[in-house]
Amino acid sequence: MKAIVEHICLAASSLLLAVSCQRSGLEDGTGYLTVSLGLGDPSEITVKSAEAPSDDMVFSLSIVGEDGRHSYTVADYRTLATEPLAVAAGRYTVTATSGLGSAAAWGAPYYSGSTTLLVKPEQTSTANITCTLANTNLVVLSH
Repeated sequence: MKAIVEHICLAASSLLLAVSCQRSGLEDGTGYLTVSLGLGDPSEITVKSAEAPSDDMVFSLSIVGEDGRHSYTVADYRTLATEPLAVAAGRYTVTATSGLGSAAAWGAPYYSGSTTLLVKPEQTSTANITCTLANTNLVVLSH
């Protein structure tokens, strides 16, 4: 009877070790991150602005790991097209923002968007982000 109990304990500890090794393997590897960015449908909102969004608008990225230990910033997301960012494997929230700041200003549209994704070891993952107009000024005219 003692031998059966020992075999059961050995099998249970082996199973726990195998599960914990598989879990840590995901977190310990390095994956690569790229970003595909687009603007929301402009027909949804009528914008009265001196400047329309342009193709050369710069979007910066904030990349924050779900674990709270990993975070990265990228000044211009377009650099990731030729050189993906090496990050620790895990789940991330990727936030893209345009412009110099988040304050609403006349003639300076500000766009932002975010998504979450899982980066796996030795693979390239693409964050697909749709940015929409954010922090806008509103003028209400009454008759």
